[in-house]
Amino acid sequence: FPSHDTYIQGYTEIPHLDTIITCRGTAFIQIMSTLNVSQVAISGIGNCMGLTYVNTHKTLVIIGSTGLMLVALGPDLTMSQFKVIALPAAVTFDKIVICNEKYMLVRKDSSDTYYYSTNLTTWTSATLPESAVWKFTAEQGTKRVIAASSTGTIAYTDDAINWTTAFGDINSKFVNVKYFPDQKAFIACDYNGTYNILYSVDNGVSWPQINITPCLIS
Repeated sequence: FPSHDTYIQGYTEIPHLDTIITCRGTAFIQIMSTLNVSQVAISGIGNCMGLTYVNTHKTLVIIGSTGLMLVALGPDLTMSQFKVIALPAAVTFDKIVICNEKYMLVRKDSSDTYYYSTNLTTWTSATLPESAVWKFTAEQGTKRVIAASSTGTIAYTDDAINWTTAFGDINSKFVNVKYFPDQKAFIACDYNGTYNILYSVDNGVSWPQINITPCLIS
């Protein structure tokens, strides 16, 4: 395995197979299941920078530094490559987010652009509300995607193209956003010197804040 002094660049969960797949910016991916831990070499797309498992297609999308690899993943975790395509732009991509039968290929760096597709092979450029480092999450019931930015904006889309801004605060710096299905709530983590949590229980429309007071536990 790669040494642990490298950060995990990407991971994806496959719940029905009790499996997590990770990558560390090398030409390998690590497959971890309840039965086995294995390493698989990846070729033809440079180093692996991100991963997404698309359940509707039973397809693992491996995001490389020079291309995308679409892999059929069997129930025994066997992998069979069936397509390699070029990246739509020479930038570092993070993962694919699913929105209402479209696939959004989002970036790791600060930008106001991303790409969407209906077939995982042909990609079209689209624009976010502002240039920033964006984090994305999706609620599977309504297929709405929420995005939170490093410049204090939270926005949502239902079609992977048009965005509605739901929250904005130039003093905020969102570092992550997640959906919690049991609570049917979105949580956005804001860090700008102190941690604050914003949450939404109305599908991303309003975002009350919970202040967190740091404490020492002895």
